[in-house]
Amino acid sequence: VTTLEEVYLGSNGIGLDGATALAPTAASHWRKLFLEGNGIGSDGALAFVSALQTASANKTKSLERLYADNNGMSKEVNLQLGHAVGSATLIGDGGIFQ
Repeated sequence: VTTLEEVYLGSNGIGLDGATALAPTAASHWRKLFLEGNGIGSDGALAFVSALQTASANKTKSLERLYADNNGMSKEVNLQLGHAVGSATLIGDGGIFQ
């Protein structure tokens, strides 16, 4: 299984559909994802939460850092995403996950 170290996708207009499509690959094959300013919203972030939880359960989770600020997600979803990533470096619209 190939793992990419860093993927930069900031400000690419990915949106909900793109987030839903990217989430499973990012969760299991990428270490760091820069996803700022893509308008994924709370639903797109929840797609990442689900993919990360699945990858974690399958012991295939590789994503360690996710930078997802300026995506229009709620504070609650931002915190769920931070917990799913397991990283204190996730910075989102709702603040910093510690």
